[in-house]
Amino acid sequence: MCGRLNVIDDPLAQQVFEQLKIRFTPSSLAEVCPGQNISAIANVEGKLDQRNGIWGLKPEWANRLLINAKVEGVESKSTFKDGYANVRIAIPCSGWYEWQLCDDSKVKYLFRDHSNNTLYMAAIGLKNSRLVTLTTQPNLQCSPYHHRMPLLLHANQVESWILGNRREADNLLSTVWNEPLDIVKC
Repeated sequence: MCGRLNVIDDPLAQQVFEQLKIRFTPSSLAEVCPGQNISAIANVEGKLDQRNGIWGLKPEWANRLLINAKVEGVESKSTFKDGYANVRIAIPCSGWYEWQLCDDSKVKYLFRDHSNNTLYMAAIGLKNSRLVTLTTQPNLQCSPYHHRMPLLLHANQVESWILGNRREADNLLSTVWNEPLDIVKC
């Protein structure tokens, strides 16, 4: 689920500034892959600010890089619970990719906001500047493509997610994204 992100700095940087009132200067990449550096919004001394991190974590027990955590267990799984309690972040992006198997080949789809607005993916920060995105059950529009989707936040929820208390964060875990998305076959 959500193994690649789309980050296009224009209009992303301007929209983040207008919505969150912070300077945001991401690297523009059509496909951000796990293990790469990614720009995020984090709590820096009690205010929202940009921080960069590496997408994914490889614990000793894992066979591969972990890039996502399910909202259903993020507060209780030992790998993620400290990050959820203490380092909630948001990743502004232009969209994300999913693949479907069609006639023995994979077809890639780009999911992006219908009005070309910034999408804010809920994420948590982990040790050594690592981060993972959070996934949830898909909405009706995304369910034909994958059994999970990113936990997307509206711009007015980002501050509560990052700076709010645990109860506010818990309430946002059940956020259902019902805004229209464009799903583009690549």
